[in-house]
Amino acid sequence: MEYHAWSLQQLIKYCICRGCTLSYILKRSCYCGERSIVDYLLQFYINVINLNDGLSGACRGGHIDLVNLMINKGANNWNGGLYPRNLACPYEVIPFFSRIS
Repeated sequence: MEYHAWSLQQLIKYCICRGCTLSYILKRSCYCGERSIVDYLLQFYINVINLNDGLSGACRGGHIDLVNLMINKGANNWNGGLYPRNLACPYEVIPFFSRIS
């Protein structure tokens, strides 16, 4: 995806100026499968973002690699990740949670 030649830092700053929180940016990035943004947020803002928001977004978007990443980084709200609206489309996420339960 092209970001109009903005750096990730500029993109995140723009989103914050428009009223988004870092956790919301993480959740939407996980939902959309934007790994570069997720990695940037984890690298520079790990102490101020809610990893469970990322887990929820990754589950809802069906991005099993990001589900794994959020869990490995410390996300632990299984109820939020498994909430029915988060599992509307990703069929491979359900068996994943069955294995770790």
